[in-house]
Amino acid sequence: MKKFDFSGAPNGLLKGLLIAALAFFLNSCSANDPRHDPLKNEFLAYTQKFESVRAGDRYLGVATYLNPVAPELRNAAGDEVFLLASYPKEVQIGAVQINGANANVVPLSDRDPLLQKELFKIAWASRYKITAPKSDKDELVLSYRTSNGLGATMKFRKISKSLYWQPQIDLKD
Repeated sequence: MKKFDFSGAPNGLLKGLLIAALAFFLNSCSANDPRHDPLKNEFLAYTQKFESVRAGDRYLGVATYLNPVAPELRNAAGDEVFLLASYPKEVQIGAVQINGANANVVPLSDRDPLLQKELFKIAWASRYKITAPKSDKDELVLSYRTSNGLGATMKFRKISKSLYWQPQIDLKD
């Protein structure tokens, strides 16, 4: 069996390149910042999904409660504001209620500035802004019917207890 001899000039160069490549690899793996973006964490805390998979019929609804994460969207009445993505586009939504109260639904165009607040960008989905009168309850229940006969329900807490949420304070030691 032949042993490798790293004492020669070409082999020494090979050894040096191997060590440099290993150092570069270890440095690139350790340089990533594992912290999450605090705003995205808050969006995750206030986002829910409804999914239905039936034979030949699929539906996905992803809604975000915007009041806590986008205070600039609040109006003087303090209405509850949601952003809903409904996939596929062909499925229409109707009879939208929040805690049993009828909600106002506005379809959004693809260039609507509100879509900058969307965390999960679902291609080929319809997007809606849903507003309802202010509720004093700690839990908000968004429910609606789809044109393909589904009854979708999503529950949101006004003050989320999500594991993803991290305070906005960044302590630097």
